[in-house]
Amino acid sequence: MYAAALILAAAQVAATRTGRAFLAIRASDDRGPGDGINAAAYKTVAFVLSAFYTGVAGGLFAFVGGLPSPRTRSTCSSR
Repeated sequence: MYAAALILAAAQVAATRTGRAFLAIRASDDRGPGDGINAAAYKTVAFVLSAFYTGVAGGLFAFVGGLPSPRTRSTCSSR
């Protein structure tokens, strides 16, 4: 349910002015200022959105898989 809500939210962002600015910056960093796009501000927004999505994904992973501990995760030791 959370994943579906986040996918719908991402689709809504893509359809807005912010989404169009993301596409313009992705195409060319140099084109942004010519179109009146503040590339630094939109890159910060993209970073914050990606951090939010990563945090939600980590929370869902911890909820479903349990919290990681040394006993549940194996480590490779090279000798």
